[in-house]
Amino acid sequence: MIETLTTATCKNCTAEVEMNYCPVCGQKRTEQRVTFRKIYKEFLHDYLGFDSGIFYTTRNLLLRPGHTVNEYLAGRRKPYLKPLQYYLILLTLYFVISSLFNIDLMKLGQSMTQDAGLTSSYSPQMQEKMQKFNYIFDGNLKVITTLMLPLTALALLMVYRRKNYNFTELLVFTLYIYGLTMAFYCLQNLLLAFPLSPLPSKLLFYTLLLMGYVYIVFAIVQFFSTKGLLGILRAIWALVLSYLIYIILVTVLWTVLFMM
Repeated sequence: MIETLTTATCKNCTAEVEMNYCPVCGQKRTEQRVTFRKIYKEFLHDYLGFDSGIFYTTRNLLLRPGHTVNEYLAGRRKPYLKPLQYYLILLTLYFVISSLFNIDLMKLGQSMTQDAGLTSSYSPQMQEKMQKFNYIFDGNLKVITTLMLPLTALALLMVYRRKNYNFTELLVFTLYIYGLTMAFYCLQNLLLAFPLSPLPSKLLFYTLLLMGYVYIVFAIVQFFSTKGLLGILRAIWALVLSYLIYIILVTVLWTVLFMM
């Protein structure tokens, strides 16, 4: 037997509602008071559902990233978390894990540089400047990480300018893809905190970092539907170009520090 809903008034726009959702503003029909139980159920459904939410979005981005983002851009958006929302959740999770287990990837990277002997020939003044720059970089890591999003979108726009995507659409792509790479880095932090792998921490660091780059290249190739070795090389060039733009900006910042 089909349950018949009585006519109600939308709490958001005051339109008459006869179904589960308002036909005017789209708000879900609700006649219940807000309770912890209701908030908990909405959280499980909206964020942790297997047919929608963060798990569904992550699974699809992991297995078919390019197709998933193209589906979102084409209008199939209900099952997926919004791109900015998804990125911020994974970015926050990454920094929470880093803080909980006191993992500093910047220091790990610096120790690798020192082990390679790349800083031994620097003058004391140069080393002081590098420490100052690293301090600024580490203190603004969230901002600097997020800065890569528009830079990557810009690089993709330049390399794939004939593919008929605008900058905003490419920014949506980078939000989703870099959000998923944050999941790689969350795994990286957990493996560094709980070393279950026989690999040394530095080798593990490089392995998962490489996996992140391979994933981004795979996502770019699938998103733009390019094939063969040329398609892979083009995707790598787009990624390299984004880092070249980033290096130029960092160089400008470095120059400003030297002038201070």
